[in-house]
Amino acid sequence: MGWKIAAERFMTSRILCLLGIGLYCLSACAAPAPPPATAAEAPPPAIPVQWRAIARPEHAGLIDGLPDRWAAARAGLGKGRQALVASFGALLEPGAALVRPMPPTGRYRCRTLRFAPDRPGGFQAYQSWFCFVGDDGDLTTLSKADGSDRPAGRLWPDGDRRMVFIGATAFDAEPVPPAYGDKAEADTVGVVERVADFQWRLVLPRGTAGLDVLELVPDVPPPLPAGTAR
Repeated sequence: MGWKIAAERFMTSRILCLLGIGLYCLSACAAPAPPPATAAEAPPPAIPVQWRAIARPEHAGLIDGLPDRWAAARAGLGKGRQALVASFGALLEPGAALVRPMPPTGRYRCRTLRFAPDRPGGFQAYQSWFCFVGDDGDLTTLSKADGSDRPAGRLWPDGDRRMVFIGATAFDAEPVPPAYGDKAEADTVGVVERVADFQWRLVLPRGTAGLDVLELVPDVPPPLPAGTAR
């Protein structure tokens, strides 16, 4: 009888072993193994969409104060300059901004029209120079190429009628402007607005009460005489 009991125990253990193997196989098939671990790549830093995240508080205040600057600049004009300013039409009208303010990339003729108490009659118009609008990744850049003061910076969306300019200005013999925030006296902020077809302006607070308006018009070659091949 002993051999019968031993045989039964052997069969029972064999059955339990086979049952355990079967359950393991079922669980392995039902739950696939996770993929091998890989090194995670950090996402690139996001570009801020709000210019107020970039501008210093005092410069944000200059942007917010532009309506008052415009009013003071117009009120400070001498009688001999009022007609001259009016002759520029929408370019020097504070509320003339139109929708779609982004200027296309390319080369522009730009001239500075300066409202300042230290100028004759409170206003001075300068000769035209050259400005460039370009791409810098997801942002647009605007820079003045020549002249005694040459602002350069990036344009940030701000509603449907203006772009905010944040940058710095190179003066006189400086080869290039510093980065925004590196040199307080060079930091420059303003707004870009479209005032007519193919005409934009960069409006920059200047000093404690002044205002610079840079007119931007595309620099296109003059038309050739009829029948002339380019």
